[in-house]
Amino acid sequence: TSSTPIASTALLYGYLPSGTTVITLPDLEISLVLNGLTFEPTTPLDGAAYNSTSISIASPIQFVWTTYNQAEYYYVELSPSTTDEIVWGSENTISTIAMFIGTLDDGTQIPAGTYHWFVAANRTINDYSLVVYTPPRSLVINP
Repeated sequence: TSSTPIASTALLYGYLPSGTTVITLPDLEISLVLNGLTFEPTTPLDGAAYNSTSISIASPIQFVWTTYNQAEYYYVELSPSTTDEIVWGSENTISTIAMFIGTLDDGTQIPAGTYHWFVAANRTINDYSLVVYTPPRSLVINP
């Protein structure tokens, strides 16, 4: 039994070898608490509100998170609170900051509503890819 919290979501991607019944997975650490650090979003705060018309290149929303010591890179995803559909995803970054200028992946300005954002830490281990997600934070967009 683990005494530390484990990731709310962690995915391991890879291919199963054919004709083999035993699969050896790489040594992975998926806990959110590593060496006293917690992998989580920090800014904006949960439930922060922004006006859609004021989000721009000159005034972006700055997403910030703590480090995950096994990450090769990070990315941020944004989805409406009513669905799992990702409406915006940041570029991969080695930084712990991503900027959102208000434009969704389909090229439209973000409409009013409640959204969830979270950060993914990605790492390749041998033939596998590990993705660990922070818990989601809510974001309110006003007209």
